[in-house]
Amino acid sequence: MGADSKLFWVHVESPAFLAGVDNGYWGLLQEKDTVEWPIVLIWVKAAAKANCSDRYGFRFDLTGYPQQAPTACPWDTDKNAPLDPGQWPRGSKQVAKVFNPGWRRNALYAPCDREATNGHDQWRQVHRGLWWESTFTIVVYLRFIHHLLNSDDYQNG
Repeated sequence: MGADSKLFWVHVESPAFLAGVDNGYWGLLQEKDTVEWPIVLIWVKAAAKANCSDRYGFRFDLTGYPQQAPTACPWDTDKNAPLDPGQWPRGSKQVAKVFNPGWRRNALYAPCDREATNGHDQWRQVHRGLWWESTFTIVVYLRFIHHLLNSDDYQNG
């Protein structure tokens, strides 16, 4: 087990991660011994709304974690494949910007996502608490997703 995966598992056992699990906000979709590092599957709870999913799976690529930001995409856990774009979370504002399969199907358009930060240096100032820092844990990314999926903007999936 490499240093990046060891640190990830320390973060998963942290009070902040476990509080999210205990509150039903997120959780691992795999047992530790079945994870094929650097890929980790995690679910995130969404608001209960008509015609909406109340939980989404995400495939996180944690290459270089935590020095490098994670990248994540909505994941169909039944098919073990990217979630069909028609089933991605929808909204009219921020949710639509972040969950945008037209931009990329393998990443979220977010200041804490490795794929989205390229070319968006201005986000470093605009989104200070979300622009990935090597001191962050996966909880920063999970809180961001959870917030969006439980906002008034989250409409349907």
